[in-house]
Amino acid sequence: MQLGNSDRILCIGVLLVNLAYSPVLAQSNSVADSVKSEKLKTMPVIPGLVDPLQIALYNTLKQSLESDPEMRTIDAKLAFYQNKFKDQSKPSADAMVNYKEGTAGVEGAAALLELKPQELRSLCMAELAWEKRIDERFVLVENLFSGLVEAMNNDAYTGIDEFKSAFSKMVDLIGDQNATALVAQLASIRSKIDINSAEHGSARKSFSAMEYSDWRNKLESMTQDSDPVLQNFLSELGKQSQSKDTGGAQRFMSGALGMLSFVPGGVGDLADFTQMACDAGKGAEDAKLLHSVYLYKRAELRRRAVSDVIAQAMHNHELAARTGNVFLMDFAKSQVIDLAGQKAWDALCSAQ
Repeated sequence: MQLGNSDRILCIGVLLVNLAYSPVLAQSNSVADSVKSEKLKTMPVIPGLVDPLQIALYNTLKQSLESDPEMRTIDAKLAFYQNKFKDQSKPSADAMVNYKEGTAGVEGAAALLELKPQELRSLCMAELAWEKRIDERFVLVENLFSGLVEAMNNDAYTGIDEFKSAFSKMVDLIGDQNATALVAQLASIRSKIDINSAEHGSARKSFSAMEYSDWRNKLESMTQDSDPVLQNFLSELGKQSQSKDTGGAQRFMSGALGMLSFVPGGVGDLADFTQMACDAGKGAEDAKLLHSVYLYKRAELRRRAVSDVIAQAMHNHELAARTGNVFLMDFAKSQVIDLAGQKAWDALCSAQ
């Protein structure tokens, strides 16, 4: 998006119509105002986009989310909980989670394992599912969008197998009419590219394997640092860890979360393990700790989404450099600037 780093990054709270600076990773309504939608009540808002490729990308994401039955179900639940707590400036932790004696561990384990909840029984559950769905959709849409752009660098793109495949999958996401309109929009954008300009006049050098890995890590770090959604989660976790009321129990929880990779079994083992952390608190403190589990998981999912979109941007850049695909290189530029800013793109170019 063409927003300032502090304004940009989508879902992975979510994206779409309101992302913060980076990709559309989802952005929760606590960070962004919602926008009216015929099908989604909690659709995020994407601030003023300028780049035509980003406008097309985010509009496609919006269409994808609106046509997704699972997203509409999650959205309705989230809207219900938001309306329920709308008169509270800051709902208490025990109001946000569905804490009942003996169940905190099971719910926490389900969140950590990303099990698909049969019912979204709390605000925290709905927020996690909403953000996860948006970020996953953005990664999918961006991948198919990249496939269309890559194939459309060729004037005879309608006969290319890669185009047919990407178009077919895009139809499944947003419908034939929207997919056809998207292709027409992309064709119009490509027709305005001046391939003889100074920017397109010199072929870009592709990176070596080590350079590629180094730049991917740099861009990922820059994007995470400028992502308001991720930084908001980390800030909330930091505040909770410093709380005088939950400090001791929170430190225990932090250690427990760090040990998750060593837990041998499935849901039962993880539930018992998480319950141990919740038992370190007492009464309402259990709910606060369970809330921390959700914040931890949301931050983890956001990091994952950022990593995925950076990987796609770097892949597009390298593929365009190796094949001389001007249109795909323009999209790679659009992605990098949207994710990490103009300075990141300038640095990437100067390294070639």
